[in-house]
Amino acid sequence: MTAAPATEELTASVAEVPAVTPVAAAKATHTYAAYTKKHSASTTTTKTVTPTASEVKEAKATIKAMHKASKKARAAAPNDEGKSQIVAALLCFFLGGLGVHDFYLGYIGKGILQIFLSIILIGFILVIIDLVRILTGSLKPKNGDYTKKI
Repeated sequence: MTAAPATEELTASVAEVPAVTPVAAAKATHTYAAYTKKHSASTTTTKTVTPTASEVKEAKATIKAMHKASKKARAAAPNDEGKSQIVAALLCFFLGGLGVHDFYLGYIGKGILQIFLSIILIGFILVIIDLVRILTGSLKPKNGDYTKKI
């Protein structure tokens, strides 16, 4: 996919967005505070401005059209979060037990699970290593030697 068709699609989708009337735009840009500040000098009562049903319907249609256009633009835009297969392979080879490649690839839950499982697996492996060292006699109690030997 080249950039030119994506740009044309985006331009076409933005052209489909209906224009906002000046009345609706003016009402949307004024906040309640700005309205009361502007009219407080001429009147002492606060007036509530309510848009008509047609203006509300028009504003909703505009928002919906803009939402569709932004979805099309995001779909047409190149992926900025590109991941390298080589980097993922290297992370998996060297740090796979810690699940770093899962985090890199965006699988956060799987990465957390991999860390948990690696802790258990490393603990199991360390238990086996310690068992062999105990059986061979190379791992001794901290304060001396065994009282009974195999």
